[in-house]
Amino acid sequence: MAKNRAQKAELMTQYDEVVSKSNFIVIETNKVPARAITTLRKLLSEVDAKLYVIKNTVFSKAAEKNEKLVGQTYAGQLAVIEGGKDVSTAIKKLDDAAKEAKSVLSLTGADEKTLAAYVPFTYKFGFVSGSLLNDADVVRLSKLPDQQAVLAQFVGTLAAPISGLLNVMQGVPRAFMYTLIDLQNKKAE
Repeated sequence: MAKNRAQKAELMTQYDEVVSKSNFIVIETNKVPARAITTLRKLLSEVDAKLYVIKNTVFSKAAEKNEKLVGQTYAGQLAVIEGGKDVSTAIKKLDDAAKEAKSVLSLTGADEKTLAAYVPFTYKFGFVSGSLLNDADVVRLSKLPDQQAVLAQFVGTLAAPISGLLNVMQGVPRAFMYTLIDLQNKKAE
C-alpha cells in the first residue's frame, strides 16, 4: 500500500531507532499466513522484542546511515526483528513461530513433501552489537542457548566445587553415623 510523506517520515524515524540499536535480524516472510505473523508478534513481546514488517525503500534509506549496512539488498517481503536485550531468545521465538506455521499448514491437509519444503521464515542477515552477520551466522546464533540458560549453566559451574566440598565434609560424620548404627544393630542381636 502506498504511503504518504508523513507516514514515510514516521516509518523513517521508527527504522532509524531500530538501526541505531544495532540489534536486529532481517527475515524474509514469503507465503507466511497473517496468523503466523500475529503469533510471532505475541511471542516476541514476551521477550521485549518487536517485529516490523518493513517498507523496503524506507528501511534501506535508514540503513544507509550506518556504513556497515551499505550494500545490503532489501527485496521481497521482509520483516525486521528488533531483538530487545537478547537477540538469541528472539530468534528462538521465531523458530517457535515457524513450527506453528508448519503445524497450521499440516492441518490444512498438505502432503509430506509440501510440509518438508515449506520454510515460512528465511534469514537474510543480522546486525548484532555492531557486527554484520550473514544468514549462516544468524543460523548459528539461533543454535546458541539463550541468556537465562547461559546464566543457569554459569551458576551451576560456580556451585559445583562448593557442593563437592560440602559432600566431602559430610562424608566423615555420615560414615561415623553408619558405623554407630551397625554397632547398635549387632549389639541388639
